[in-house]
Amino acid sequence: MESGDRDKIVGLSKNGCMALWDGKDGTCLKTVNNLGNGMHYGIKV
Repeated sequence: MESGDRDKIVGLSKNGCMALWDGKDGTCLKTVNNLGNGMHYGIKV
């Protein structure tokens, strides 16, 4: 696995949240808000 391609950080325009997307299958590993909490799991669309 390439350390640079493993995870991608994508900024969401909603509430300034950020999401960590797995570069392999596009699965959302977790989302965190600007306070660093509020984790969620889902699928990248």
